[in-house]
Amino acid sequence: MNLPARITDLVAGVQLDFERRITAASPVQYAQEAHFALQQLAANSYLLGIAQNNPDSLRAAMLNVAATGLSLNPVKKQAYLIPRNKSVVLDISYMGILHVAQMSGAIEWGQARIVRAGHTFRLTGINQVPIHEYNPFENDDAAGAIVGAYAVVKLPSGDFLTHCLNMDALLRIRSRSESFKSGKNSPWLTDPEPMMKKSAVRGLAPYMPYREAMVQAMTVAVEAEQEQDGERPEPPPALPGYTDVQMAENLPNWQAAIDSGRATPERIIALVSSKYTLTGDQETHILNMKKQGD
Repeated sequence: MNLPARITDLVAGVQLDFERRITAASPVQYAQEAHFALQQLAANSYLLGIAQNNPDSLRAAMLNVAATGLSLNPVKKQAYLIPRNKSVVLDISYMGILHVAQMSGAIEWGQARIVRAGHTFRLTGINQVPIHEYNPFENDDAAGAIVGAYAVVKLPSGDFLTHCLNMDALLRIRSRSESFKSGKNSPWLTDPEPMMKKSAVRGLAPYMPYREAMVQAMTVAVEAEQEQDGERPEPPPALPGYTDVQMAENLPNWQAAIDSGRATPERIIALVSSKYTLTGDQETHILNMKKQGD
C-alpha cells in the first residue's frame, strides 16, 4: 500500500523531537522505528484512517516510542501502534514491560506464564521462585483448561516477586475492557493468553523497585488503555528522594548487615528503592560497600 504523503511527512517531521527524547544508550533509533511505524500503517487500513483523521495522536505515539525505549519491531514484540477511541496509541506488551524493568536494573529477569488444570503449580514462599511443573510439548487440550496466569521476576537482591491471577480475577479484568465489551476486534478475543500474561505483569509492576523508566512505560501503558474511555489518567507520583541525612544515619547499619552476611549492597538498593528514589551517586556508594577486612 502506498501511504499518503501527509502520513509519511508527519513521520518524517517527528524526527527532531524523537531524537531529543532518546538517550545515547537508548536501544531505539528514529530511522528504524519510523520504518516499522510506516509498515504497521501500511498493513492496517483502519489504523491508517485513524492516523489521517487524528495525526496528532500518531505523533504522540511515535514520541512515546522514544520516551519508553521500546521498539515497534514486530520480531521483538515489545510495543505496537493500535487504534483506540479514534486515536493512534502505543500499546505496550507484557514483554515490553519486562524489558523496561530489566534494562532499567529493577529486575534481573522476568517471565509470565499460563497455568492449566493439568499443571502442578505452587508457591513456596513470599520471596521464592514458584514451582511450575508441566510438559511443554503437551497440547493445550491435553493440559486442560486455563486456571490462571502468573508473573515472576528476580530482583537484584536475589529475591523473587510473584503475582498470581486465577481465572475469576482474569475474567473480571477482561470484563472491564471497553474493547471486549464492544464485541469488536478485541485482543482479549484474538490473543487471550498474551492479555492474561500482561494482566499478571501489570499487577506485579507496582511491587518492583522504583525506576523512572518503569514509571514512564507504565504511564504510557495505562494511558493507552484509558483511551478506550476517553480518560487521561494522572501519572503515578514519583517516590521521594532519599536524603543525605537518611543515608548517613543508615550507613552504619547497612555496613553491619553486610559484614554479618545478612545483606548485600544489591539487596539494600532494592529495599530502599521500593520506597525512595536513590541518586546515581548514592547507588554507587552502596555498591562500593564491602565486608570489613575484604
